[in-house]
Amino acid sequence: MEKTDPLLGAIGAVRERHIVHNLRRIFEIIASVERGDSTLEKTAQSYFRSHPKLGSSDRALIGDVVITTYRWKMRLQNALRHTLVQERPTGFRAEETDALLPGAVLISSGYDANVVTSAYRRVFPSLDLPPLFWEQLASHVFSLNPWESADLEQLALRASLPEWVVRRLTADHGFERARSLAIALQTKAPITLRNNDLRQDRETLIAELLAAGVAVVPTVFSPWGVQLSERREVRHLQGFGSGAFDVQDEGSQLVAFATGAAPGMVIVDACAGAGGKSLALGAMMRNEGTIAAFDPSEAKLEELRVRAARAGLRNVQTHRVPATPEEVPHEAVFQRLVGHADVVLVDAPCSGSGTARRNPDIFARITPEGVTRYSQTQRRLLETYSRLVRPRGRLVYATCSLFREENREVAEGWLRDAADFISIPVERSIPSEIAPSVCEGAYLSVFPDTHGTDGFFVAAFERKSEPQ
Repeated sequence: MEKTDPLLGAIGAVRERHIVHNLRRIFEIIASVERGDSTLEKTAQSYFRSHPKLGSSDRALIGDVVITTYRWKMRLQNALRHTLVQERPTGFRAEETDALLPGAVLISSGYDANVVTSAYRRVFPSLDLPPLFWEQLASHVFSLNPWESADLEQLALRASLPEWVVRRLTADHGFERARSLAIALQTKAPITLRNNDLRQDRETLIAELLAAGVAVVPTVFSPWGVQLSERREVRHLQGFGSGAFDVQDEGSQLVAFATGAAPGMVIVDACAGAGGKSLALGAMMRNEGTIAAFDPSEAKLEELRVRAARAGLRNVQTHRVPATPEEVPHEAVFQRLVGHADVVLVDAPCSGSGTARRNPDIFARITPEGVTRYSQTQRRLLETYSRLVRPRGRLVYATCSLFREENREVAEGWLRDAADFISIPVERSIPSEIAPSVCEGAYLSVFPDTHGTDGFFVAAFERKSEPQ
């Protein structure tokens, strides 16, 4: 991983003619997020749906600036405080100073100071900026390069992460690795597709996308993955409507691989959500066998049904279940499956810390206490859904968390009390040529800094043939 300042290039292309007309829109989205109306991703999506006349370049610029401003907020605020001591604007209320943060992002990304100033004066007509204000601000921003952090407190500020997150990453991985992870979490995630093997092979998909003028490369680890070399509207790509591919992070694809799913099996996806892993499992099974997809959210299950139909999957059965793990065993569908599942995947609800590249506001929504509550729920889910596994069947536990408390500690703590299960190496289900790169001991562990994927952890267990 290159140790250049990750703010360099955070906005891929300079689109100066758009900023004059879109700065107010940027403020509106940020204000909505700050009010807590919804997550950053959902707020932006809702805003763009309600403004359908915005062009693709406008949406790209607005999205880039909003995400980068929110992602690096702590660092930008610190730089702004230092700048205001030397260069203070007039015609601007003190409580409005955070509105200068998007300007800091633009200037740091190479935008012309005069263009940025013109955009601000459309929103704040009385604003008067000192001649060197933007240059001074950019200088302070770049003086906070997170790679130059000497200790935990500096890293938290410069990487714009809560100190407890950096402290926990340091405890779990050591400071040098924590710095690498913290910076990787604050970079833009790639758009990765999963080829649908029921429609064509990956080489065919790549050839078709290249022929359509879409620059793509195969993923390094997943044999199904295709990574876009530039941002595109995925739903507008050739093949999306016919189910030739779906969007899925490469790490998430490896979770499906780790189940060892095969045609004819009975598989339970215990926390299916909108079904990304269910779809991958269905393709692995070649539409033979059964996938029972459980989730408390009917909206997510409906999305799964739509996606499965588009992909040509006929072996996915969806079941809404209670959100509380202790209540699930009372469901008839659960009772019918007790002791009959070849594979049970518990892709458990978690902090989502491994997905921060895609969800830059995620650490504003979780706390250390929340992580502990997740770990308790994860343990209960394993206790509940392990009952479905047949003798010599497999239980696979996965999270998209970087925290040991949700990963090894849950897996190993549950196993100590599960007399009828043994741990089995995940590498048994992973192609031998990539297993050494993605497996640590018995587990699969992938990270945004070393693998370029979201952060995922996977552990696998096998039920003994005879009860103990």
